[in-house]
Amino acid sequence: MGSFVNLIIYGEIYLMKRIVLVAALCSALSSVIVPVTANALPVGGGWGTVRDKVVGALVTEGNLGEGGRAILEKIVVPSRKNLFEYKDKAFEIQERYRSIISALGLRVSCGLLNPDRYSGQRWMSCEFK
Repeated sequence: MGSFVNLIIYGEIYLMKRIVLVAALCSALSSVIVPVTANALPVGGGWGTVRDKVVGALVTEGNLGEGGRAILEKIVVPSRKNLFEYKDKAFEIQERYRSIISALGLRVSCGLLNPDRYSGQRWMSCEFK
């Protein structure tokens, strides 16, 4: 009976060691991955300030008021060069919003992006001078 109890106790300790080890590895891994992933997501101060700069340039170019600014803030996404940098005077929009950009009188050149990279959604990359 005593050896059976010892087996159960040592088995639980072994299991607890494994759980603690896995938790420590997950914690260490997440501390490395999370900062890199956070920079890749379109959120945070960097994305918002770049969007505001692009929208401001478009509003100035088209002599748009606050209504035009509000519309552009909803549909414009800054275009990236790579994971850490944004393109100057470039943005991305969904294809269905191209007519809104034209209706606002903005002169931009847009090209359709590969829908396979955007989960089947149709996005356009636009540039302005």
